[in-house]
Amino acid sequence: MVYLHGNNPSTEKCLKQGLVSGKATPFTYTTGCSSSALAIETTDGSYQGHYLCFLGTGFVNLTDYIYIWPFSWNDLADYAGTGCNYGVFYQDINGNGSQEDFNPGHQIFFGSTPGSLPYKSLSSFEIDATITC
Repeated sequence: MVYLHGNNPSTEKCLKQGLVSGKATPFTYTTGCSSSALAIETTDGSYQGHYLCFLGTGFVNLTDYIYIWPFSWNDLADYAGTGCNYGVFYQDINGNGSQEDFNPGHQIFFGSTPGSLPYKSLSSFEIDATITC
């Protein structure tokens, strides 16, 4: 679980021990995201889901989060559950490229949901606001 704190650095919970090249490596073999969190998922060849969950507001470059060393979460997401959040997904890092607004309570299958970003192209996003749900 990654906690976003606006313009301040994020904090993480349930990390693997240590850091890899100075980047946090959250334990991603879980479906334990809070229902209010923004959850992104990728599947491997065995179709086992790997999740990264975000609570709070702020901006995220997925290059900042290691999936399996040396690969980051950049361009890996198959799916996003928006939880209780409003924001924008971006195809490129630093909020660049094509974008897609999101609202609370949606399930987005990238490349399959009408109007979504292409499959495995999510690189950054911003959570602008959350609601109680």
